[in-house]
Amino acid sequence: MKNSGTILLPKSKYFLYITLFLLISFTFLFNNSVFSQIPNASFESWTSGNPDGWLTANQAPTLVTVTQTSDAHAGSSAVKGNVASVAGFSIGPVLLSGSETVHGFPISSRPGALHGWYKFTSDTQDKFLVDVVFSLKGVGIGAATFFTTNSINGYTEFTANSIWSTSDTPDSAYIAVQIAATQGTSVHGNSVYYIDDLSWGAAGGGTSSVNEQTALTSGLILSQNYPNPCNSTTTIHYELPVASNVTLKIYDILGQEISTIINTELPAGAYNATYDATKLPGGTYIYYLQAGSMTLTKQLQKVD
Repeated sequence: MKNSGTILLPKSKYFLYITLFLLISFTFLFNNSVFSQIPNASFESWTSGNPDGWLTANQAPTLVTVTQTSDAHAGSSAVKGNVASVAGFSIGPVLLSGSETVHGFPISSRPGALHGWYKFTSDTQDKFLVDVVFSLKGVGIGAATFFTTNSINGYTEFTANSIWSTSDTPDSAYIAVQIAATQGTSVHGNSVYYIDDLSWGAAGGGTSSVNEQTALTSGLILSQNYPNPCNSTTTIHYELPVASNVTLKIYDILGQEISTIINTELPAGAYNATYDATKLPGGTYIYYLQAGSMTLTKQLQKVD
């Protein structure tokens, strides 16, 4: 009988090879669909002073809070975030995944946690904060948070564990890295962070939820607006520890008041304020929350 060139395998071996092939294929697809989706995760690529795949509030020479540094965990570069003073405001660094036209980046899995490497110098109990929001068709279905007020001199791994409000798989993820105040005041001038080598991975030690963050933080809470950058409406979440006279205002980076969103007395609790930024020119703005004698500020970016 002629040899047709076909190799015949016993059924048991054939099944084994097929199984191994499927496992290898699954592993390859898993690694490429989950771990490769964070844009420029090692911060090696930069254009015009900003990391590719990420947004900052940099507006040189007036405002520069995020810069490239050779002091990296691995590779040749990392992100350095520092506090700047503009028009009497202390402005902390904000690093946001995405572009001016796309908020966040695609994802097709439910990662257990965001991992990364950081160093941090805390001035007056300022905190290093990493937030992740997982969305499906524009609606948030999960989140992850890591924060610390401890100064860390050498690169240390952080873990932001994911929590989920549904069993669905997200189609996008949004990462924000910033310095925030903890004492109801603005961030302080000597606070600085370094961050490098982000990746999805298994859940582990670390702060895992916004609720845990709230429980551990006494006083006024002002969250990063979402979406940010925005081109129309955006939501600002804040929490009051006690009943207070509350004002929430928008300023440009020169300190000129643009709009008053809230000016009223409110009981203690959690609130969401919606702001329509449609008529604002593209650029960086500051939203300022005052509750009694406590104040907090954060940055908002508008894109046309």
